[in-house]
This record gives sequence, C-alpha cells and structure tokens, in this order.
Amino acid sequence: MGFHKNKRPTVAPGFAIAPAQSLTSASTGTAITPRGLTILKTTATGDRTFVLGVPKAGDIKDLIVDIASTAEVTVRPASTSVTFYGTTSGTLKFTTTGSAGLPKRARLVAVSSTSWAILHLSTAITVGA
Repeated sequence: MGFHKNKRPTVAPGFAIAPAQSLTSASTGTAITPRGLTILKTTATGDRTFVLGVPKAGDIKDLIVDIASTAEVTVRPASTSVTFYGTTSGTLKFTTTGSAGLPKRARLVAVSSTSWAILHLSTAITVGA
C-alpha cells in the first residue's frame, strides 16, 4: 500500500522547507538565509543593505521587500565572488519607483555556490554592480 517514505520521489533536489525569515530596518547586520522565504520591511527612511548568505546549488530563495516611501533596499551576496547568473553584477536594488506602497518580489535559484539565477523580479528592482 503506497510508497515507503524512503522511496518517495524527491520534489526538488537541494530544496528543503526553511522557516520564513522576517527582517526590519534594524536587522541590516543579520544575514539573509540563502533558502526559503525572507520578508524585508523597512519603516525608516534612507538606504539599507542586507547580505544574502552563501548558496548551495539548488537553493531556492524568495524575497519580499516592503519599503518605506523614501528608502532603498540593496541585497548583496556575502562574497564578491558570488554574482547573479548571466551578469557580473552582485546586487539587487529595491526601490519604490512607480510602485510606492506595493511589496516587491524576487525569486532566485542557486546555480552553484557562486551564482544565483534570477527567475523573477517584480517592478522597481534593478540588478547592479
């Protein structure tokens, strides 16, 4: 009757359900986990930079960013050797341009320990140096 647990197919190699992480403007020193969901909420004005942890191939990362009207949020990898796939760029910049008050969303998949593939970026997100 049915499959034994150890014979069930793997849903997504390298993907494990991770608890959601929630960070605020005051959490800029806290590393963003490289897998699962992270919600970044800035209530303070001014720019904030968050550091994305080192990925393992197959890690899936979802970012939801809720930005105060005059703030920008930059997400950069923990190491300068980690880039976003297909570019030599190492940052994602979230702004309120054209969409103030709406959360921004990005979905990334780790191609390797040094490269993130960008699967989805909502409006007002740019990939930069």
